[in-house]
Amino acid sequence: MFEQMLIQLENAREAVYEKETCRIYLMQAYQTSLLVRQEANILSQEKKQVLLKKLDEFSEIEKEVLHLLALPNHIDCTDVKNQLTRFIQKIS
Repeated sequence: MFEQMLIQLENAREAVYEKETCRIYLMQAYQTSLLVRQEANILSQEKKQVLLKKLDEFSEIEKEVLHLLALPNHIDCTDVKNQLTRFIQKIS
């Protein structure tokens, strides 16, 4: 399930110039993150903590990216794409 969330984030990164499509992928990633959070309960405590930390980081970056996407068209989408790229690399 976590891998599916990463795929959705990668899709959002690729669709960053199409704001609505990017937003849809981010919403799908968020919904998947909720399922991953539920599944974390069956993991060992150590693995659960690592996963929950990654999910918390995802929540923060998602809020930032959605905020940036809501700004007028003059924002630099490259910044959004770079931010998503760094995050995906960090949690992979």
